[in-house]
Amino acid sequence: MHGYFGLCITGNTQDGTHKSRLVACRRFTGSHTAENIATMFSNLLHEVDVESKVTGVVTDNASNMRKAFRRDELAGASNQPTLQLENIAGSDEDDEFVRVAIDWDSVDEESTSLLPPRYGCFAHTLQLIVKDGLAEATTKISNLLQKCSALVAAVHRSCKVTELLEEKHVAQIHSPNATRWNSKYEMIKGILEAEKKCEGILKQLQM
Repeated sequence: MHGYFGLCITGNTQDGTHKSRLVACRRFTGSHTAENIATMFSNLLHEVDVESKVTGVVTDNASNMRKAFRRDELAGASNQPTLQLENIAGSDEDDEFVRVAIDWDSVDEESTSLLPPRYGCFAHTLQLIVKDGLAEATTKISNLLQKCSALVAAVHRSCKVTELLEEKHVAQIHSPNATRWNSKYEMIKGILEAEKKCEGILKQLQM
């Protein structure tokens, strides 16, 4: 039950090639709050020296992720230098303000750069849509998925069944995964292909 923070960078090289690389997978200690996530992200960007090159970040749609990259909330805390104004001594509230002299070059060096804009992961959005759709599906569909999941679980628990499927040259049937919308599709597809290659084999497995 350890937490990890993964950072993958995608971009174009000088010759125009589109590449994606995993640059960090670090142990994430403490609560997964928006502030801790933003801090970890900023530290990793600084470590790999790409702060000035990142134009956007893609995350899942969890509330802490959305909040971590809401620049309007975090800018006021520590990520954005603010301009202080002082009232002229002895003047009334309606009098003019005097702008305090600020060395902006030194401020830019000391302050943390603004977090890039966040974009929701389309694959995760699709996962949530399919998950909600299946949750509201008819009883027949729900029962079918439950029976298929139970069958596949039984297959994966038995060495004898696995050997039988290998003898029949049946590809491994995928297990359903709660975080991957297409896993249930792949599961049903695998079951149908197994029956097509070896008619009645799944009935044999249930006996």
